[in-house]
Amino acid sequence: MDLSIKARSYSVRCADMAELRPPFAFDDLDDLVRRARGGDAVASGALIERVREPLLARIRLLMGDEARRVAESSDFLHETFVAALPALDQVSLCGPTQFLNWLTAIARNRIRQGVRRRREQALSSLSQSLSRVPVAEPDSKAWFDELLHLAQALEELPPDEQRSIELHDLQGLSFAVLGQRLGCSERHARRVHARAVLQLARAMRDDRPPP
Repeated sequence: MDLSIKARSYSVRCADMAELRPPFAFDDLDDLVRRARGGDAVASGALIERVREPLLARIRLLMGDEARRVAESSDFLHETFVAALPALDQVSLCGPTQFLNWLTAIARNRIRQGVRRRREQALSSLSQSLSRVPVAEPDSKAWFDELLHLAQALEELPPDEQRSIELHDLQGLSFAVLGQRLGCSERHARRVHARAVLQLARAMRDDRPPP
C-alpha cells in the first residue's frame, strides 16, 4: 500500500479513536474500582457494563484483517476484561477517559498476541508439511528452532514468492485474493506459490539444523 495512503488511514483511525469518549456518567468510578478490587462482583459487573460499548468500538478499530481471522471483536473484549479485572490495583484513577485508555492498551496487546499465536501455528503447520517430520512440542526449544529455520528460509525467497507464502499460508488468503495483491492472475499466483513451496521444501530438507 502507498505510504501516503497508509498515513492517511492511520490519521483517520486516530481521529476516530479520539472521538470515542466514554458516553456515560462515571462519577462513581473511584468507588466502583475500589469495590471491584475488593472482589465485589456487583461492582465488577457495573464497570464492565459502563465501558463495554465504547471499548468494543475501539477494539473494532484496532483489529486489522488478520486479527479478524483470529477471533471476533467480542472475543477480544472478553479477553480484555479477564485480564483487566485482576489488575485493577495497577491503574491510577484519573477519570473515565484514562480508564478507557488503560483498557484499550490491554485490548491492543491481546489482539497482537492473538495474531502472533495464529502466525506461529501457521508457521508450525507449514514447517511440518514441508519437512515431512513430526512437529516438536509447542513452545519447546526445538519448536522455536524449527520456526526460526523456516523464517530464515522465507527471507531467502524472492519478494513475490515470500509474499505468496505470507499471504496464503500465514494469513489464509485465497489464491484469487493473492493474485490481486501480487498484481497478477490467480493462475500465475498459484505458480508463484508453487515455486515458493518447492524452494522452502528444499531448504528445510537440505539445511535442517542439528537436533
